Amino acid sequence: MKFLTLILTLIIISSLIYTGNIYKNNGPDDYRTTFIEHGLPEGTEWYVNITCFVYDSGNVSIKNFTIYSINSTIIYYSLNGSLNYYNAYAEDSRYISSGGSYFATKNITENITFNYGYSVTFSEHGLPPWDKWYVSGSFGMTFPTSCSSISFLYVKNGSYSYHVSWAGKNYRPVNENGNFTVNGSNATVNIFFNLIKYNVTFIEIGLARNYTWHVDFKLSCSNYIFTSTGNKITVKLANGVYNYNITSKNYIAFPAMGHVNVNGGNINIILIFIPDNAPDLYNYIIIFNIISYIMNLNK
Repeated sequence: MKFLTLILTLIIISSLIYTGNIYKNNGPDDYRTTFIEHGLPEGTEWYVNITCFVYDSGNVSIKNFTIYSINSTIIYYSLNGSLNYYNAYAEDSRYISSGGSYFATKNITENITFNYGYSVTFSEHGLPPWDKWYVSGSFGMTFPTSCSSISFLYVKNGSYSYHVSWAGKNYRPVNENGNFTVNGSNATVNIFFNLIKYNVTFIEIGLARNYTWHVDFKLSCSNYIFTSTGNKITVKLANGVYNYNITSKNYIAFPAMGHVNVNGGNINIILIFIPDNAPDLYNYIIIFNIISYIMNLNK
């Protein structure tokens, strides 16, 4: 309890809002701090927020000052030895400046530059309306949104990098990372999303060299036929379940039909072709079933 009482008595906090452009503490050893603004249109009101830390005989007092001005200068008399943090703001919030700090050990001048902030809009192309995405960078960060555009306000002139994140697993931005420059005007960054597709590769065994074979996919309301004289046919498909048929003149494929479930990765499907007039067709079927069983065990 003694310790808590000690802590409570050590810190004294006070605040003051001052509407003139000069504030004096009236201390015997105050030092003059002159804040000079640059970049604001003439007559624009601006102000400085100052937090003053004073350490005296084991006590710490914290004083907050807000000083307004429509002139280009604000004068503040700092308590001798105090630590002062400040931030400057303009009445027109499109103008942005940075802050600073100093110890009051002499008269000083602090130059404050206001830069006009511009809007940066990220415009999304290619995502379904329900998929969420967001943008982050040194200029700020947003929460995930399904809106087609994301805007950042009051961005200063300069070069920036950005990163695009997304919540879905079916689309990916082409320009996931990038850079843009703000140079005296608003900026727009176009973000393009592509549907993610995976390789589904059919590998044939048993066909004569350079023999033609086909994979017939039923996609939505249309059929797509892929043809090859080599031993592979590769189809790029998004996540989903697809039905297919395998055909080749004078040959029977095992399996001759089936479905493939694409779920975030590439897939290989082995096809065994045998002549449709083979005398031991029944034995081929038995061998294929054994091979399929072994392959499923090893998945």
